[in-house]
Amino acid sequence: MKIGVSLPVRELKDDLGAIKAFAVLADELGFTHLRVPDQVLRPESGHLHEPLTLLSYLAAVTNRIELVPSVIVLPLRQTALLAKQAAELDLLSNGRLRLGVGGGANENEYRFMAQDFRTRG
Repeated sequence: MKIGVSLPVRELKDDLGAIKAFAVLADELGFTHLRVPDQVLRPESGHLHEPLTLLSYLAAVTNRIELVPSVIVLPLRQTALLAKQAAELDLLSNGRLRLGVGGGANENEYRFMAQDFRTRG
């Protein structure tokens, strides 16, 4: 059985020591994956770290745990740049990236990014 854990980034905010300690402990306890949420810009949800950057940091301090950005909203990112970032993270983590992409469901997020929600697919 595979059991993962979500990093409580909203609660830990910018406490990088706590974020690192949480990830290291999850790795040491044998959780199979560590999930972080993705939001490019959604002001009503509060502060979130950029997931690929945060996971790159955590790749350097963990050994086995898979690194999982919780569904990247692909239409809000440049596809080639995201592909390059994901490939680099996968390389730096020795193949521990598990990437999921989707179209997103929050119309406000599209509006904040000056993108058309209706044509996201």
